[in-house]
Amino acid sequence: MNDIFSFYKKITEDRDYSFVYEICFDTILEQFGYKSQTEFEKKHLTNDEYQQILDAFEHYLKRYFTVQELQQVVTKETYYYVSKDNLYRKIQYLEKNTIFLEKINKLQTTYNNNKPAMQIIHNNKAGRPKKSYNIFFVACLIEYIKQEQEKKKIVKHIKIQNLGELRQHLNNTMTDSEAYWEIILEKFDEIEDRYFKEIIKDYGMAYRNIMKILEFNRMVLENQKDLIEATNINTEEIKSIIQEYINYFINRTSLITELSSKESINYFLQDNSSFLNNTENFFEEFAVETIECDIEFYRKHASDYKFKKSSIYFCIHARKRIEEQTKIDIKNNNFYLIDNHIQLLKDFSKRYIEKPILEVEEIYKDLDWQFHLSVKNPIRQLLIDGIKASDNTTQTQQLREFLIDYKWL
Repeated sequence: MNDIFSFYKKITEDRDYSFVYEICFDTILEQFGYKSQTEFEKKHLTNDEYQQILDAFEHYLKRYFTVQELQQVVTKETYYYVSKDNLYRKIQYLEKNTIFLEKINKLQTTYNNNKPAMQIIHNNKAGRPKKSYNIFFVACLIEYIKQEQEKKKIVKHIKIQNLGELRQHLNNTMTDSEAYWEIILEKFDEIEDRYFKEIIKDYGMAYRNIMKILEFNRMVLENQKDLIEATNINTEEIKSIIQEYINYFINRTSLITELSSKESINYFLQDNSSFLNNTENFFEEFAVETIECDIEFYRKHASDYKFKKSSIYFCIHARKRIEEQTKIDIKNNNFYLIDNHIQLLKDFSKRYIEKPILEVEEIYKDLDWQFHLSVKNPIRQLLIDGIKASDNTTQTQQLREFLIDYKWL
């Protein structure tokens, strides 16, 4: 590799290649006695030291891993422990996967590495030869497993857990209808609780961007008002950008449109200053804690729930309907067909819980993307343009330094 430090720069900046930093660079730091990456970067290297580090990088980049070694690397980089047998099955499948192999080739081409991704290692001693894999195979393998886990991430939270144990408990209580019913009811509670925890968590993640805007307003637009007025920064345009995002956030967020009154919503959609002039009211109406309290209220008063097109309404009333059906089976008919009752629970989880959560997650991903695209980047550009167009006064310099420290320039 001709320019190893260009590669190092790439892997420390790009999360897709962070595995290389974890595998290689930490080992190299330890090997050469550096306590941190910063210490390494500040130290003046002699030619010999420089060459040693190049050689060490080359060694680790070209290194081949057995399945046993891969297991340690993969488990470190992924969300949960991957067993050796499971990893071996994945690798067997990926060795024949054309798309996967193309990704490896592309990655190797990017870094001018023409080594084989897989090779057979024959031991001098007796025994079967081992197949080993280079670091580029590791990169694509980790990416594949992470994507696989991402797909399962939401489902993992909401699917009914311990089905075998549930079936056993129901079998053991078939002679006691009250105990049988309590187990069914407990499982309904568990599914519903996970649903509400998940949507509140997702809302909280989206609301973080609102908190960033509130902090920017307080720290920059209010606290640095005098310095800003001495420049050509267009604060009205900044306020307009913020208000547009607030409008988008409110209209896109189902928990707001479903739980909040129309008066509260319309109040913050009036004009370009309605949000920044009323941040305390906005916080009181739409803070995570407020939404959480609203949800608890509507869970307890589902029959009075007025927004009858919402996923929350459907969830609560679907549960009531399925509960009644199950209760009639048990108490009126002595009907203990366990598989049917478990299937009802699974259908409830999938249709009224899993699907709405996936939809909500997509909305909040979009809100996060829109924040960077429509708020942070345009405001940063307005700040840069305004400072460039201003006279190079002491106030301008002070504001520039403040914005750099505050990570807005």
